[in-house]
Amino acid sequence: MALKPKWSANQIAPTGRAALALARQHQAAISDRLPAGVIDGLAVDLDAFEGKRSAASRSGEVLRTATREQDAAAAKGHAFAVAARAALTRSGANAAERAAFGLKLKLKADKVASVVACLDALLDGATRFPDAARAAGLLSTDFDRARSLRASLTSADAVQETAKSTRKNPVSERKAAQVRIENAIDGIINAGTLAFIDQPDIATQFQKLVP
Repeated sequence: MALKPKWSANQIAPTGRAALALARQHQAAISDRLPAGVIDGLAVDLDAFEGKRSAASRSGEVLRTATREQDAAAAKGHAFAVAARAALTRSGANAAERAAFGLKLKLKADKVASVVACLDALLDGATRFPDAARAAGLLSTDFDRARSLRASLTSADAVQETAKSTRKNPVSERKAAQVRIENAIDGIINAGTLAFIDQPDIATQFQKLVP
């Protein structure tokens, strides 16, 4: 049995439908030469194949969309962290307060972990040094916003990571279905050619199934 597709995906549906129709027409003559369930299995795979092709085509866009949403969430979290850290610096926070608010941490807009860590530090600093937060003009609503931004970012990151790790699944499923269809077509061609070896007109119909 083939382990990878050998024909163009565009050829599978028409060739498979033609093979299915011919196999059903001559089922009584060829069924003994085929593994059990091949004809019914071919019908099921053909019905599902276009959906699998569509899912495989969309998988890249799903990942791109998830990445855009992750980037947007990271940008919002980064913008807030930059503004809050600047406010704390301008307000004259002392060394202990600056450390508690994470001002020594590197803040990188393109690194989710960096943005999350800086948001966490700001929230921790607000708990430990509420007076320093107020002196910087930071309100409880600002820290509510920080929590919301953090939640949105971690959620978007989880979606993006899932899309990244599963993006090849639809392609693999489409290829597996195509291989099953191709194997069924080959089996039908062999069965029809052998069953009608004394009726070349019919045998030729099976042989012409090859794309």
